[in-house]
Amino acid sequence: MSHTGRPRIVYLDPGDPAYVRLVRDTAEAFRLADVTPFLGAGISFEQPSQLPMASALVSPLVDVLSRAACQMYDEVGSSDAERLELDGVLAAARLERLLDMLHTTFGDEALAYLSPLMGTCWNPNHAAIGALARQGFLSRCITLNFDLLIEEASRVHGVSSRTTCPLVGKSFLTGSGPASLNVVKPHGSFMPTARAEGPHPLLSATLSQVGSRPMPSNVKAIRACVQDSRTLVVAGYSDNDWDIFPILPRIQESLRRVIWIDYRSESDVRARAAPWGNDPTFDALRDRVYPWMARLPCDSCILLGRARLFLCDILGELHISTESCRELPASQSADARRFDPSGGCSDPRSLRTMVAFALLVQQRNCLSERLLFWLRRQVRRAKMLDLMATVEDAIGHTKHTNRKLTTAVLCTRRARTLWRAIGESPKVAELTLWLGLKQANLEARLGCWGGPAGGAEVGRSPGSAGVAA
Repeated sequence: MSHTGRPRIVYLDPGDPAYVRLVRDTAEAFRLADVTPFLGAGISFEQPSQLPMASALVSPLVDVLSRAACQMYDEVGSSDAERLELDGVLAAARLERLLDMLHTTFGDEALAYLSPLMGTCWNPNHAAIGALARQGFLSRCITLNFDLLIEEASRVHGVSSRTTCPLVGKSFLTGSGPASLNVVKPHGSFMPTARAEGPHPLLSATLSQVGSRPMPSNVKAIRACVQDSRTLVVAGYSDNDWDIFPILPRIQESLRRVIWIDYRSESDVRARAAPWGNDPTFDALRDRVYPWMARLPCDSCILLGRARLFLCDILGELHISTESCRELPASQSADARRFDPSGGCSDPRSLRTMVAFALLVQQRNCLSERLLFWLRRQVRRAKMLDLMATVEDAIGHTKHTNRKLTTAVLCTRRARTLWRAIGESPKVAELTLWLGLKQANLEARLGCWGGPAGGAEVGRSPGSAGVAA
């Protein structure tokens, strides 16, 4: 393959000479152990696994949070314009952001919502990884999936694997004997069910855990993979994120070639459907992936079709057979009933869902602020200390954004007192640091200017907003 300055578009058609050459070249790269698969959720969506995609997990959460919002709108009073703005924030929220808010109010119970992803029925995509590793053609793999299907398929193919989760700095071994396959999971992983720690210690499923930008540990781990195996084969990945795709330009100097597989049905391939056209489904491919690949210093190709068929053709070229999964697929759909807000403000679980919505939309408009003050009264009445602390902290953030520093400090002090009563030492330490910085800021402003700055809020007695030692 030679670098042409822009990615070639190839359709997954065995009768197309361009596709035949791509299969042969990629098979040879595997034979030389020069391939790093980079896999997303689409890999595990294939039959018989059929694990849900992010959109199927988002929809039920949006529904329960929307119903919680409607109840609160009626309580606090709101205009159509205010509601429309907050509803727009909810509609645009990604899965990790929704889980972040629910994790804040429900704790680790919120992560149990991801249980449909804990299927044990692997598919031919996972089998191909295991078979290639068994032949010594594959030693590393990057996947954004939480599931353990690559590890299990590899084990059945006689391959032991070591799974590394860079964000938490931990790893685990699947199979017996030395690991010959390294599986890197930038978003974390479920744990093998036999482990005492349970399924969640290695997950990075919320925005707080994943981060809103590329994390250094993930950049380092991904770079290490492609430095030795320099053909990057991307499959089942939508590029719809802010923490992983931006890593690719940072490591592109290590790449020899990039093959980006973008799903298309067999009928689309036969019809030679346009790579994107006006379909918003392919906006990321057109607006982000293609421009990035056009700037690559190496050869690149966008393959339109199914990764499953491409991997099957590569295995055929290498004369490799695979095992079949004997597990029956467990049909599971996302169940958001644990977050059902139907009980209203008198039901503790409903209140947790309501607070999650208020956190999601905070600082958007006057309605979002009224929601927090209304919720403050409800959680105080219910004597839910953790929610009281959460709401006080959120009000403090809102007041700080509105330049009401004294009120922000007072609210944060209340939140710190509540977290201390619950025994949440990390939160107490975090708020103490913030309070110390803001108290110093207040004293500096009053001392330097000889009086209040920023309005009557800051003009309160400094002692009233002082930070206890």
